[in-house]
Amino acid sequence: MTGRFARILFTVWVLLIVSLSLVPLKVKFHLGTTGRWHNAGHLFMFFVATVLACRMVNGIYAKLTGCVALVGVAFTMEWVEMVSYHIPYEWRDIRFDCTGILCGVLLLLLPSSSGIKAAAEVAAAETTVSKIQ
Repeated sequence: MTGRFARILFTVWVLLIVSLSLVPLKVKFHLGTTGRWHNAGHLFMFFVATVLACRMVNGIYAKLTGCVALVGVAFTMEWVEMVSYHIPYEWRDIRFDCTGILCGVLLLLLPSSSGIKAAAEVAAAETTVSKIQ
């Protein structure tokens, strides 16, 4: 994914998060974002945002800055909802947003599939050698 495409997709994705966050509750019910999949939706939306944010930049500090900015988006959107709709601050939503961000970071820290394959081959070879001895 090129940096330009990732930036455009990231911008659209964050606008989608903001839009879904700020629509009236009646619309949220109609879209089905308030039911049993609500928490998973928070996790998924911020997971994807994290992957996109980290794919569009190079360098660990730029990636870290993007992740911190997403945490800021999560807290800000919940605050705007609280002020706009006169509802309690939804800490549970923040928890799922941050879990999605953490899952995105963990996914990006995993070695590539070729690295996993190489590690599996080494482990298999060590097991074979230990059985022979």
